[in-house]
Amino acid sequence: MCIRIALLLSVGWALVQGDVCDEQSLLAMNKHSALAPCNKTKRRSSASPWGTTWTGKNCYDGHGGKNIGGNKQLRYERCFDLCAYTDGCSCFVSGPGLDNKECFLLSKCEEASCDNDDYWTTTVMPGAQAPLPPGCPVFPSVTTDSRDPASDPVAPPFPSWAFDSANLGGQGKYPQPPYDNSLECGIDLQAAYDFDYLSQIGNHPDDVRDYLVSVYGQQAVDDDKVQMTSDFRFFWNTAPLREQITIPRPAFFACEMPYWQPYTIPDGNTYVDMQGQRHAAAGFWLVPHDPSFPDLVQDGEWVEVSHFARLEDHTAPEDISSVGQMWYWMAPGSGIWLNVGKAVRYDTAGQNAQGGCPKALQDGYDTIINTPWHDATSPQNGYMNYGGMVEIVDCRGAKGGREVNFQKMWEGPCPPPGAGALRSGLPNLGSDYSCECRCDISKWYLNCEGQ
Repeated sequence: MCIRIALLLSVGWALVQGDVCDEQSLLAMNKHSALAPCNKTKRRSSASPWGTTWTGKNCYDGHGGKNIGGNKQLRYERCFDLCAYTDGCSCFVSGPGLDNKECFLLSKCEEASCDNDDYWTTTVMPGAQAPLPPGCPVFPSVTTDSRDPASDPVAPPFPSWAFDSANLGGQGKYPQPPYDNSLECGIDLQAAYDFDYLSQIGNHPDDVRDYLVSVYGQQAVDDDKVQMTSDFRFFWNTAPLREQITIPRPAFFACEMPYWQPYTIPDGNTYVDMQGQRHAAAGFWLVPHDPSFPDLVQDGEWVEVSHFARLEDHTAPEDISSVGQMWYWMAPGSGIWLNVGKAVRYDTAGQNAQGGCPKALQDGYDTIINTPWHDATSPQNGYMNYGGMVEIVDCRGAKGGREVNFQKMWEGPCPPPGAGALRSGLPNLGSDYSCECRCDISKWYLNCEGQ
């Protein structure tokens, strides 16, 4: 499905929904651990997408802010999470650097009254917003389904798709959740390819319709504005017949795969979510069948994206996931849309970030669109490297003199403060068919499941 649009970017956020814990549980969060299970529920949302940052501003008691306790000793993203789940916290102050653990929560911040100090950054959390209107896509939650306790692949009994083949190495071994990212290239792709997924689900039109309603909304389906086509490349694990197909989890960044090959990626399998659990991937892809990438969008248009939380294993500023550099996969079929603004385009995905957002911002761009290189004259014609994955990188979190945000790690599922807004449904058709995307940070994948 290729849907091209040119709407003005409309802002909206993003529910943060989850459990409120005591401070001890919250402070247990770090790069390798997460929140213990809690009992209460807290919601936050905002008229601006994901909050904002004031670089060079230090707010504290008597100087534009009101402190909530002392230094919480958390890296930036965990400080953000702690503020999101702390009653009364509306902003926080942090120091510079990827490993900095200066984290001061505040109940209010007034920019004009805060001290000017280049060392500090004040982050203002999203504020309150009215509920979404009825008719917005409900989205298929791929964590626990209340009707099926086995639907969460973290706790046994596991659903069948939790055992997707990965790291077989020719030995026929299936991993047990949680998975790891040490994947080998020699994985069996043939069974998933032979399943012929698109043809198979074409025999189940009612199930396909129900699935499309959950992703794009009832109105869009009733008005015949969206149909399942061969241009769909991403499918949530709630898609029809998902339990009948074993999806390979190959080292897609090192292998060539044939057009139409179903596969999924390792991102997310080692990330520890806010309940201290690991999960299987939330969906799967098909290798595109057209190496010219006809579904690429123009400047100012919307593109469907996906993202999985991950433990960052990169170190270079142009490669890392940070507040100033939010990485997405282009994912036609996800139902989650990002407006690319002014984009610079490369064809070195998986090989060279071309300077990443630091260079893109310097050159006046909002985003990066990076396709994988493809040689149509190769003997391997009919195959694509990198799974045909197109990287979409949002640089807006560092715009406006906020380059310090390139040094604030962001590994979680939802966009960071200052990033571009997302929408659900079909934003090219206007508000009747589209809603603000509100991302629930308690999940491990990009979502619009917030309220």
